[in-house]
Amino acid sequence: MALEKKTRKHGDVLIISMVGNMVISDEHFELMKLVLKESKNTKKFLVDLGKVEKMDSAGVGELVALNVAVKENDAQLRLANLDDRVGKVLQMALVHKMIPTFDTQKEALASLADD
Repeated sequence: MALEKKTRKHGDVLIISMVGNMVISDEHFELMKLVLKESKNTKKFLVDLGKVEKMDSAGVGELVALNVAVKENDAQLRLANLDDRVGKVLQMALVHKMIPTFDTQKEALASLADD
C-alpha cells in the first residue's frame, strides 16, 4: 500500500496522519520536507501512526531524522496511535526514548498544550 500523508491543524499543532506502509521503496516519505516547510509558522507537530500497517528501518530512520530537524528548529514532536507492530519496531529501535509517544491524539495534544 502506497504511503499517504494527510495534514490538518488543531490550534497551533500540525497533525500529520500517515496511512499505509513506512517501508523502503522508491517513494520518499517527505515528512522532513513538510515539517521544515511548516516550521516557520508551526512549532508543534504530531505524527499519527494509527493507520501505518508496516514500518521498517527506513521508516524508523525518517522519524529519527524528523526529530532532529524539529529540535534544530526549536519545535516539538509527538507520536500517537502506534499499533502493536509499529510500536514494537519503534521500541526495539529505542525511538520512544527520543520522541514522546502517546496512545491517542488527545493525550499527545494535551502534552503539547502543557509545553
